[in-house]
Amino acid sequence: MKEWVHARVAVFSVRDQLYCDHAHEAEQKIEKALREDKIRSSQDGASLSCEDWAKRGSWPEGHYDEDGNWVEKYDREPCGEDEGPLSLMAHGIKLHHKDLEKWISSQKLKPSRPSGTSYEKLDAPLVEEMQTLIENGKASSRTEAAGLVSSKAKGASDDAKVHRLVKRHREKYGQ
Repeated sequence: MKEWVHARVAVFSVRDQLYCDHAHEAEQKIEKALREDKIRSSQDGASLSCEDWAKRGSWPEGHYDEDGNWVEKYDREPCGEDEGPLSLMAHGIKLHHKDLEKWISSQKLKPSRPSGTSYEKLDAPLVEEMQTLIENGKASSRTEAAGLVSSKAKGASDDAKVHRLVKRHREKYGQ
């Protein structure tokens, strides 16, 4: 595995792995991670804008070209008046591969059910109805009671609804 990865490759990797709409969005995320020292780069100040470089009073001593070759000096200032930020991709900066992978992993969202999509509140009255059926002798078990009320429950299949209602009843009323 290479120790350094070209920023152009990193940007497209981040775009795909973090579901960014555009490469520019991925580049901005990487630049922020560089400013926060989450990822090391092959060039000091890799995430600085032209304005930041101007404040420093100097430009980077060199850069990587598109082929990944180090170029000692810029033949002009890296940013013209209308060029905008010192682009990671345009100036061939390389990023530390392990840092990049670790940072990408930390940015990924963990799979989870969207907030507010649980059936818990909708199931509560059905669990109460199940308890009443059991207490009145109309159902001999929580599974039977769940089967009797499952048609009122939301969900994909009757088996899934019964299983979920039995589980909720057990949580509320114990074994």
